[in-house]
Parts: sequence; structure tokens; C-alpha cells
Amino acid sequence: MPRPFGLLRDTIFPSSPGPAWQRKYPRGVSRGKHGRRVRVLPPDVTSTPVYAAAVSDDQRSTRAGLEALREGLLGVHKALLAIARAEYEGEHGPIATPGTLLQLLIHDESFAWLHPVSELASRADELAEEESLPGAEVAAVARTAEGLLAPDENGTGFARRYFEALQSSPEVVMAHAEARLAVGALARRDGADRDG
Repeated sequence: MPRPFGLLRDTIFPSSPGPAWQRKYPRGVSRGKHGRRVRVLPPDVTSTPVYAAAVSDDQRSTRAGLEALREGLLGVHKALLAIARAEYEGEHGPIATPGTLLQLLIHDESFAWLHPVSELASRADELAEEESLPGAEVAAVARTAEGLLAPDENGTGFARRYFEALQSSPEVVMAHAEARLAVGALARRDGADRDG
């Protein structure tokens, strides 16, 4: 397959100045109405949310904690989904498409035990996107995550299945460790916010 001329030119002549239009209109300069040169602001300046200037450092760190919690929970969900999928395919045969897997994940009883993890990750994501962060809700999400990520050999439902998954899969153990770190950091941050 032939390479586009620009890539070939850059490979052979790495110091070439580029096309004429790049030399004529350097980065950050554009043509305005009637052909006049107009300076364009960098994208990061124009894409900053309006409320970002009013957000305190505590809110930024809480948002970061919620995002880390969401990522940790999604890691746990992904590792548990791999186990649930293998069990399902062992009983019913291979899952044909990603769309079929999504439908099974939403509606099939074999995957229903994963719903608390995905719902909590979704709640953490929604909370991180809110303009003002209610401390009580952040604390509730942290407590819920702490309870959810507590495996129980003698428990029922999610706690029992989670315990079995931790015993059988190193991927689940690694995801669990990351999620627990995020929960601990968010709980400490929330405690410091209430004390301060």
C-alpha cells in the first residue's frame, strides 16, 4: 500500500518546511472575513467551563477522587464481567456480538449481580459532573462503595460472588486493590473536608 506523499516527504526530508499554506498561516492565525489575518485562541482557553474559575481546590480534589472511584469501579466491573461472560458462554455457547452482550448485561439474570457495581460507578460519574458537590452525597457514595467492595464468604448475592471472583482471578484482585485505594482516598478527603 503506497504511503501518502506527506508522510513520505517527512520521512525523506524531515526538515522540510511543510506546505505553502502552513508557512503563510502559522498555527494560531486564521483568515477572517475579507481575507484579513485573525489570531485564534488556543482550544484550551475557549473550552474551559464557565464554573471552573469558581471551583475551590477542595472541590477539584473531591472531583478527582470521584473520578478515580469511578475508574476503580469500572475496572472491577470489567474484571467481573469477564468472569460472568465466561460462565455464561460455558452454559449457553459464545455470545455473538457486543450488542448481544450489552443486552444480556442489562436484562439477563446471569449478569444481574453486576448491576450494583455499574450503578455505583454511574452515580460517582454523575456526582463528579455536578456543579456543586454536596458533601453528604459524596460521603454516601464513598460508604456505599466501601460496603460494596467488601467480599463475604458467607454472604449472599454480590458479596458472595465477589468473594469467589477474588479467589479465582488475579485481574479481579488487582482491580479490587485500585478501587479500594480510590475509596480510601475519597473517604479521607471527605473526612478532612468535614473536619476543616
